[in-house]
Amino acid sequence: MHGVVVFVGILGNLLFIAVIKRTRLMHTTTNFLLSNIAVADVITLIFCIPGLILQFIDHPRGVLGSLLCKFVTMHHVSGITLHVLVSGLTLTVISFDRHNALLRPMEENMRLQKKHVPVAVTLIWVFSVGFVIPLFVAQNYVEEVNNCHMDWKASVSKAYWGVLAVLVILSLLVMVVCYFRIVKGILSEDILPSNNQGNKIEEDNNRSKRKLVRFLITVTIMFILCYLPFTAVSVMSLNSHTALQSFVFSSLLQLLVKPDCVCNSKF
Repeated sequence: MHGVVVFVGILGNLLFIAVIKRTRLMHTTTNFLLSNIAVADVITLIFCIPGLILQFIDHPRGVLGSLLCKFVTMHHVSGITLHVLVSGLTLTVISFDRHNALLRPMEENMRLQKKHVPVAVTLIWVFSVGFVIPLFVAQNYVEEVNNCHMDWKASVSKAYWGVLAVLVILSLLVMVVCYFRIVKGILSEDILPSNNQGNKIEEDNNRSKRKLVRFLITVTIMFILCYLPFTAVSVMSLNSHTALQSFVFSSLLQLLVKPDCVCNSKF
């Protein structure tokens, strides 16, 4: 089953990227950002394969063991591409951009222009890689415990995962607020009215925009359902959390069902 998920995931995301690349009409800001998520998904799935294999063999030791801990066993590469980093930040940017495009159509300076997408994507990847670098540095294979071990102080670990939790919550709030305002505007017909008095071109355009909004909301909801509970559990299991953290994460877990993760990641 794991192999099927990896194969279908890689194939589906590569097809999506190929369609966007070859179809000039689909060269839009939103589609480019969605392609960035597809690239992140492909990288995640590729690095899941060796991690799965290591579960069935004895973990190498020494320098090779430490390298595998850094890049494969503990799935830190997936930490870059998933959660609130590449995928999460990209979805946040999409929600903010769609919010401004639909609710503030006359304010061009508030929208992400197509020519600026490479800059936004580069910044997202640079931040994501930089955020996870401490994990690559501190993670090593320790023969005394016969396992991968994170060599850093408890206070540092608490601060690191606390920052991740804050990023998760902030990204979630931005997406929820943006899409709530968009849906409210559509339902009240303040934006994208359903009837344009016979103007078929404008009606078709609005229909396409509503369809895109539904698609983006679906993708965002699935992302939140799949990764927010897992991130919360990871933070709680790796840190001595305060009463406030315990209350917040327990509340989130009561609202969301924890799914199986494609990678058995500790990130």
